[in-house]
Amino acid sequence: MSDFILVTKSKRKSKKTSKLRVDRSLSPIEIDEDKVINQIREIKIDLESSDFFKKSFELFAETIKNRLIEEIICLGIGKISECIIAKHQFAFILIIKEKFNIQYLKFYDPIHSLKDKNILKSFDCEILKENKEAKYIADKLSLFYLPHCPKQITNNLLYKNWNAASLNNLIIICNSFKSIIEATPERFLRPNAHYIIEIDPFVNERELENCYKFTDIFNDFSIHTFDKVAELEKDFWENNPEPIYSSEDLEFVKEKNGRSEDIERNFK
Repeated sequence: MSDFILVTKSKRKSKKTSKLRVDRSLSPIEIDEDKVINQIREIKIDLESSDFFKKSFELFAETIKNRLIEEIICLGIGKISECIIAKHQFAFILIIKEKFNIQYLKFYDPIHSLKDKNILKSFDCEILKENKEAKYIADKLSLFYLPHCPKQITNNLLYKNWNAASLNNLIIICNSFKSIIEATPERFLRPNAHYIIEIDPFVNERELENCYKFTDIFNDFSIHTFDKVAELEKDFWENNPEPIYSSEDLEFVKEKNGRSEDIERNFK
């Protein structure tokens, strides 16, 4: 694979880890779609045979407990035509779709180019046209795949499904809720992650072991399910205002007047 450099840590460490360094020298005009498609297929083969995927597969199977997932919605994966990290994250969810016989795999990212969309379509993925800012209602069992997306995206998804029935239809692979909460004092975090904070005590979180050969692709990923919410009293769900984020804190591309308003995203 020609568009990344393997970076290894000091040999004095007992265990080597590595990171992907993105080569940003390619312009969109230079991107060969067929080459990218073949590269993703090669990554997919390599990833499927890795210890990381084998462990992740077992963990996911234990999580869903033979429940039939009807669709996967992936938000904010980035430019798979250019970014090697996005290619690996895409390959992962392709394998999950195949292994668990999930019929639909849908994508939305406002930064996707025509080439990105063409590549996704070549793998039988559906392109969602509307920027809903992650405010999707889970009316059937759905896996939401939010690879290193801003916490506000996850917060919006929780807000839109703020009842026991809808949350029971949600499986979310995203940055660990516990890590988000532990990283920031609550008084600073709550304006951007109110629903994450509120639901965290009732979440079943299963961490994906970050044992892949590149350590900056699936780091801090967890599977989140909401089986415990059936225990909650009715008044728990009553205070659910729509999130409003200050322009200074906004971390995603916001929908405005039917069009996506370009705002720099901060993938923390």
